[in-house]
Amino acid sequence: TVVDVGTEFGVETHPGGTEVGVFQGRVEVEYPAAADASRRTIVVDAGSAVAVDAAGDVRHVSSRPRRFTRTAQLPRTIEVVSYEYQPGALGAPEAEYLWPDTDGRELINRKLAGVDFRDPQWVGFPDESLTLDKPHPLITFDFGQPVDVREVSCVYLHSHGVPLQQAGGSITAPEEVWISASDDGVHYSEPVKYTPFDQRPGNAVRLATIPLEEVSGRFVRLDFRNSSQWTFLSEVTFLGSQ
Repeated sequence: TVVDVGTEFGVETHPGGTEVGVFQGRVEVEYPAAADASRRTIVVDAGSAVAVDAAGDVRHVSSRPRRFTRTAQLPRTIEVVSYEYQPGALGAPEAEYLWPDTDGRELINRKLAGVDFRDPQWVGFPDESLTLDKPHPLITFDFGQPVDVREVSCVYLHSHGVPLQQAGGSITAPEEVWISASDDGVHYSEPVKYTPFDQRPGNAVRLATIPLEEVSGRFVRLDFRNSSQWTFLSEVTFLGSQ
């Protein structure tokens, strides 16, 4: 039995016994004594570890915290303070067309758009160039403090082969997104490129989940590329640690 007395610890159990390592505070480990049927207790302090075998013998062992996944290391949703579009990019709140970001929060308001492209939760970005040479769109997210991003998820609309006269063209999945980070909002890291968006035919709301390594900073920039006439985005979510 392990009694938590206000601490952080890891427990590994296997057929030969149990190992307890303490990261912060202390724990009380209760175990059956090897010599008799009584139970005994040992206190384990931070930075220490003990192993209790199946016979009830206890020994101190080297503390190996890397063997355990600590709560602070688990990815969690990182709150976005604000975001902005590349200057002049359609999709900004002041843009005058059918699918604007009306309050500058639609990409992070936890409200998913439906399959109907007229759903007001969609933010639409038109581009008449039909090339991958420029952002479509480019969005910079500000977390207010340095963060380590381990995963980015974005909800997008793919309507390949579906007539969209009201949109004035086709809406398809992005073909690429370039992800980079910055501490000062000026100098950005070498972008990580992600390409396997779901381009299968059909009219569907789809989710891209992008695992990341070594993307750290206060600002994270998503540079979408699409040779279609429209890119439609709904929600963007970041997982990691602050």
